[in-house]
Amino acid sequence: MKRLLKVLALVAIFLVLYSIADIVRGVTNLTGWSPPFVIYVVVPLVVFPVLFLFFLRQNMRELAKFEVRPLAGDVSAAFRARVTELEGLGFSSLGPPVTSTVGRLALRAQPMLASDQLSYAAVYELGTSSEVIFDFDSKLEDGRFVMTNSSRLAARGPVRADVIVQAFPNASPAELLKRHQDGVAFLGSRPVSLNGRSDDYWALCRECSQRRFEKLTLVEAFQMLGRQQQHLTPISSRPRS
Repeated sequence: MKRLLKVLALVAIFLVLYSIADIVRGVTNLTGWSPPFVIYVVVPLVVFPVLFLFFLRQNMRELAKFEVRPLAGDVSAAFRARVTELEGLGFSSLGPPVTSTVGRLALRAQPMLASDQLSYAAVYELGTSSEVIFDFDSKLEDGRFVMTNSSRLAARGPVRADVIVQAFPNASPAELLKRHQDGVAFLGSRPVSLNGRSDDYWALCRECSQRRFEKLTLVEAFQMLGRQQQHLTPISSRPRS
């Protein structure tokens, strides 16, 4: 329903622009200057990319919203294998797997906590595919979040001073955990002790996503369409901030 309303809004905006263009063309005809090409082609070509970015930004801002409910369906064998690998690294599951809706993206998720309680981990499976991704998350004493993800999609997020993201596509759980620990150590602020409840994990996710996407600008939305390299650079290789 919301998508239909957005399409109708775009059509309405186009009709308004077309009507304004027709009025302008009529006025310019009185002076002997009639630029139909400029009015009917160039103006839409300028306006519609802006409208596209506006709606893209609104959709990206939806990523700041999380909904968690009991698991719908079942997880794959690859999902269970990743959970087992993380358990071998000292992480324990925080309750059973759940279905999480992030914006409009449906995921099957298993939040986990490290034995030293200094980092969360999570295994995710996209609702419409068999791709399994995982990440590690810590909160530092200075208030910053550190996120280390196995998916290239994580590299497309905006750059925030208080949410530091690094992505290593195709990394193994052990490799990714080492990258995360190295990044946390490099930042010079100790990680805080985390609570062992799934609700606390999701609360941290919501706060982190709100910081990243709630105030997303049109320029950042445009940048997310292209290739971004900063999040693909290890934190330990970046300038200290």
